[in-house]
Amino acid sequence: MVGFLSTLLIEIFQLILNYFYLGYRVFDVNDIILNFIGYILGLIIYIIIKFIFGRKIKLLSIKN
Repeated sequence: MVGFLSTLLIEIFQLILNYFYLGYRVFDVNDIILNFIGYILGLIIYIIIKFIFGRKIKLLSIKN
């Protein structure tokens, strides 16, 4: 949810800046979708790495 809301906030900010001619950024729905997909993939990779290394750490602490 944080990834989607932060992306949406940035895109809305770009839309406002473009409306008042303060910047040359363009609001694009594709940016929101692709950033959210990247957020989800990053979260999945984080969970997998945490599971793999968390399991090894628990096994090492049992042996000691």
